[in-house]
Amino acid sequence: MANTLVNKLIHPPTAALKESAEDKDTLISTVRRFYGLNGGNDT
Repeated sequence: MANTLVNKLIHPPTAALKESAEDKDTLISTVRRFYGLNGGNDT
């Protein structure tokens, strides 16, 4: 049940990111910033 709830909360912003991204690099960069994933850099 928790998985379903999380999916319902995460789907709209994820879908919007995919639709608005001009290219794959922009999408990856935005998702990394959104989730705090900086590829091992601590800055």
